[in-house]
Amino acid sequence: MTVRYRDFPSVRVRRGDTDLRTLCHVLGESGYEFPWPADDPPKWIIDAGANSGMAAVYFAYRYPGATVIAIEPDASNFALLEENTSALSNVRCVRAALWTHDGNVDLLDPGQGSWAFRVGDSRESGHTPTVVPAVTVERLLKQFGVDRISLFKIDIEGGEKQVFSESSSWIDRVDAIAIELHDRFQPGCTAVFDQATAAFSMRGTRGEDTFVTR
Repeated sequence: MTVRYRDFPSVRVRRGDTDLRTLCHVLGESGYEFPWPADDPPKWIIDAGANSGMAAVYFAYRYPGATVIAIEPDASNFALLEENTSALSNVRCVRAALWTHDGNVDLLDPGQGSWAFRVGDSRESGHTPTVVPAVTVERLLKQFGVDRISLFKIDIEGGEKQVFSESSSWIDRVDAIAIELHDRFQPGCTAVFDQATAAFSMRGTRGEDTFVTR
């Protein structure tokens, strides 16, 4: 169905799925709001784990001068992401999983809704994998000509442990991060993230999200 919230563009959501909950968090609660200085708005925003596009819509509308790179590996989510951002000229959609190497990875569906897909070992019992493209942060920066990432939003269901364990080549080019950490799926996510972002001077939490800025 089509939903319109306040002044944001209309979006399509799936009945009986997690889309409405995501919309309420991102648009209704301004879940990713940052106190950006009026004279220094964000230029490049990467949305890793873009799902159906709620955060991408929020960022593109809230920061019209920024380019939003929205990354989503699941085919059904990606189709809705493209539909929901089709009228937004400052959104670029990439169908891939954010990972530590380019190529392909196994995407697993734990059966917990469209927001729960995660990269994992295809030998895990009870999960049927789908092979999807993988992309590194370095490749994204080069592909889109990004000098610095103003805001890096990450919600990749535990994949952040691997991504931030190999972040030394790009972490100095990130100004702010909004991330949901998933130690319940991958123990050690928080420790790896904290180590990788030790140089960020400010950090805090809002709900399930952790925010760090320089």
